Amino acid sequence: MKWWMRVVGSLYLFLFVAAALLRIPIRAEGPPGALERASAGDPLARFVVDTWVTLGLEFGAVGVALLVASRQPSRARALVGAVLCMEVAGIVADIYKIARGYTTPAPFVWVAIHTLIIATGLGLLRSGRGAREPAATPAVSSPTG
Repeated sequence: MKWWMRVVGSLYLFLFVAAALLRIPIRAEGPPGALERASAGDPLARFVVDTWVTLGLEFGAVGVALLVASRQPSRARALVGAVLCMEVAGIVADIYKIARGYTTPAPFVWVAIHTLIIATGLGLLRSGRGAREPAATPAVSSPTG
């Protein structure tokens, strides 16, 4: 579980950088010229940019949480469950985009990535691998007291 949390947390930090700083999703899927129009003050284009920045910040927060919690994965099962729910929402969002006529490969690729994250995360949660608390060591008392 520890390494799953670290890999997915790192992916989420990458998504933060891609969406909030580099604006790659807007360039890949957005209308042509959206970033230039936002820079020129177009309120609709600015809304698109602001929405992606906000989503990027959310990814960053979850990524940091996963990386920090990976030190004690047995105590982070709820966080892993929340991430799996986010990934299901990602599939729904990508299917929505596809149904709305998006022709870029991005939503198709992301459905595969979401599915991989869900399958591996569920497998680890169900197996309990790496998610159990270490056995408590019994206290040793001295004979004198």
